[in-house]
Amino acid sequence: MSAECPTEATMSITPDQSFYDIGDQLTCSDDDAYDPTYSWTGSASLDPAVSSSLNPYPLVEGPFDLTCTATVTEVSCSATKEIAGIGRCRKQRNIPVTAFITGTARHS
Repeated sequence: MSAECPTEATMSITPDQSFYDIGDQLTCSDDDAYDPTYSWTGSASLDPAVSSSLNPYPLVEGPFDLTCTATVTEVSCSATKEIAGIGRCRKQRNIPVTAFITGTARHS
């Protein structure tokens, strides 16, 4: 492979974190490769057969196991990198809370 071809070592998928929220975007990149195109395959939540050229790729709720493939057609080479995790809801509630303070008044 020439320096123009992507390799697993030169590819990156960001963000690479422990927890993901629904709507987070996975971005596949390879700065060392000559203008690659990217595709995603694998499974994500209720879609057992992901096949997408979206980059970044939007996460949905549930587990995912995705592989990004970077392909350089000019020199006929490609490489893959895998990422897995769980997209989860970030629950936010906006509920007003009223606090009551009770006590006893004493007269001296």
